[in-house]
This record gives sequence, C-alpha cells and structure tokens, in this order.
Amino acid sequence: MRSCRVHVMPNRPAPQLQRRLLDCYEAVAVATRRMLDAARAADWRSVHDSGLDCDTWMQHIEALPAAEAVLDADGRKRRVEILRDVLRADAALRDLLQPSLARLDDCLGRDGSARLRP
Repeated sequence: MRSCRVHVMPNRPAPQLQRRLLDCYEAVAVATRRMLDAARAADWRSVHDSGLDCDTWMQHIEALPAAEAVLDADGRKRRVEILRDVLRADAALRDLLQPSLARLDDCLGRDGSARLRP
C-alpha cells in the first residue's frame, strides 16, 4: 500500500492562501466600486456601508501573511492590477466628495507639476 505524502516546495506559496489573499483584495475593489457608485447616486448610507465592508476586508488582509510571502509572480501582478483599480476608484470618489480638491488638482496638474503663469 502506498502512502500519500504531500510534498511542500520550499519558497513556493500555498495556492489556497494565495487565492484567499487575492479574493480579499478583490472584495476591497468591489466595495470601493460600490462606494463610488453609491456616491454618484448620492446614496450616502450605501457609501458608509460599503466603507465598512472595505474596512472589514482590509482587516482580513492584515490578518493574513504578507503578500510578498504568499503571492507568486502572477499573484503579485494581479494584486497590483487590483490596487490600481482601487486607487482609481478612490480618486474618483474623492473628486465627488471634495470637488474643491479636484479643481485644485486641475490647476496644479495631477502629476504634481504646477501650471503657473509667469
């Protein structure tokens, strides 16, 4: 009778843990998009609730091992894609909630370079 052994490769992330971490990042992205959609509809209760969801998912991420220890190259790439989506939605949300800051960004340029007249 053969024994069934699980061989763990050193320095190779566990696929289940990687999937779990990426799922948490995806959930943050979904909650952030829901916040943006709710803000566009002036549904402030849903903005608040989605913000709470986002906080909860961030706590899940913080409870997991560091991304660098868990994610392989494809996982790291996917994480960066998700984080870029979250940051884009967050910037759009801030523009909606604080239009005066959006106008200031337009004057200064989003890249931080001021458009000053001599």
